[in-house]
Amino acid sequence: HKDGYGFAIPLDKSDDLYLSNGQMRKVFDGDEALVKISNIDRRGRREGEIVEVLKRVHRSLVGRYCEENGIGYFLPDNPRIKNEILISPRERGTVKDGEIVQIQILEYPVDRFSAQGRIIEILGEYLDPGLEIEVAIRSHDIPSTWCDQVLAEANDFRLPDEVEIEKRIDFRELEFVTIDGEDARDFDDAVYCERKHAGWRLLVAIADVSHYVRPGTGVDEEAFCRGNSVYFPNRVVSMLPEILSNKLCSLLPHEDRLVLIC
Repeated sequence: HKDGYGFAIPLDKSDDLYLSNGQMRKVFDGDEALVKISNIDRRGRREGEIVEVLKRVHRSLVGRYCEENGIGYFLPDNPRIKNEILISPRERGTVKDGEIVQIQILEYPVDRFSAQGRIIEILGEYLDPGLEIEVAIRSHDIPSTWCDQVLAEANDFRLPDEVEIEKRIDFRELEFVTIDGEDARDFDDAVYCERKHAGWRLLVAIADVSHYVRPGTGVDEEAFCRGNSVYFPNRVVSMLPEILSNKLCSLLPHEDRLVLIC
């Protein structure tokens, strides 16, 4: 909660346990902990006390670096994490008061001792254009880079050859129109409609991603982890490498593409 207290959600689906501000200082939002019931108040609400933190879910955080009377500390951008994280002089680098940074957590909070961190990247000033997008990507742990294995697999993909085309129904003579707007990042869908007897025949085509992304491959596993693409005003964090999302699986004008058609 924005006021500092929180709740432990039991794995057995029983009622939540209230955690005071002091208890919440030992954990970050999302951590798994062993909690004992310390009290039941007059309304029957269970209050909890953290016995042990079993799993820490945050290894790094994004937020603002601050200095006060020579003491450096970090304030997370995540509104569910209220802990201040101390940054010692040797872990600050060239950071300035008020800059947005990413830190690595070196020590987690225990009892009366605060968490400690190291600045691993200075992202910029708070009002720098586009910085809010970079902060959002890192704050929500949105995967935005590709490992070498996935990129190598993706770069081996090619346009359909004549052997593959021979296996498929050829609709290239029909004038399909993409549904996506002209300024779209990728063109996933296209339609064609013609008068047929007393009614109409509609063909709807979508890019055949399954031709390229095979089960068990690195590209498939990475796409499964991401789950979806994330769209920002001027940037897309794609579920698939760019050679697929913006090229081979994008229904570009006058380009041969493999599709599934209904």
